Amino acid sequence: MAAKLGGVFLTCALGPVNYAGACIQGSKMPLGIQELAADGLWGGVQRGIQQTAKLAGVNPRDVEGLLPMAEIRASLQRVGACQQAALHAWSINAGADVIEKLRLYVAYWDYSLAEENSAGDDDLGSEIDLIATYKYSNNVSIEAGASRFMPDDATATSPDDAADWAYLQITANF
Repeated sequence: MAAKLGGVFLTCALGPVNYAGACIQGSKMPLGIQELAADGLWGGVQRGIQQTAKLAGVNPRDVEGLLPMAEIRASLQRVGACQQAALHAWSINAGADVIEKLRLYVAYWDYSLAEENSAGDDDLGSEIDLIATYKYSNNVSIEAGASRFMPDDATATSPDDAADWAYLQITANF
């Protein structure tokens, strides 16, 4: 039972980290970084406490009593203080309605570290996003997107490290 309770806690507590990783791999760097903010990480810990308490049939405060809550809070405060200075990002973007039902959007992002790493590099890379949204009807839209993240000196291990991501999404409103 202890292993199951620990697994439930870790799954919930690490949820924001897993989601952030998926966003970053999917060339959605700003969303991934945002998910790693102290509030998002604290939310994962809180979900872990709630779900573990529910499974064990105890009060969430009982679960908190078993965890090093002071250390967790202190770590999250350090994350919050450091995150603002850790990454610089800027973007240029534009969108236009090409025809009545078709909207195109393009964005360019550039990412850099706030300080150079040990190798003297601070350029993380850049990203290009292209999105087309077609409004099929008042209740249905179709969106297609493609992104490319091109790592730079601080992240690339070889010139072919670019990451591509594409998706097709259908949204239906009921």
